[in-house]
Amino acid sequence: MESIANRFHFHPVYLNRIFRKAKSISISQFIINERMKMAAILLKEGKYTANEVSEMVGYAHYTNFYNMFRKTYKISVLQYMEKYL
Repeated sequence: MESIANRFHFHPVYLNRIFRKAKSISISQFIINERMKMAAILLKEGKYTANEVSEMVGYAHYTNFYNMFRKTYKISVLQYMEKYL
């Protein structure tokens, strides 16, 4: 969020406020949602490991990705992969 705010010369708090007003969601949550959507698409393709997907969508640590994926989709990454592969 800091880099986005700097790019448009806004204070991060102000940018988040106007984003939330327009989209009814915070910038942080929007980014997480988009990362999880992309992760789901990549996992369905079956070309990449879960660890590779986590890096591709911007998570430096697989554990953080795993926890966020589970929170978002209510199933583990492995269960998701088994379901679609």
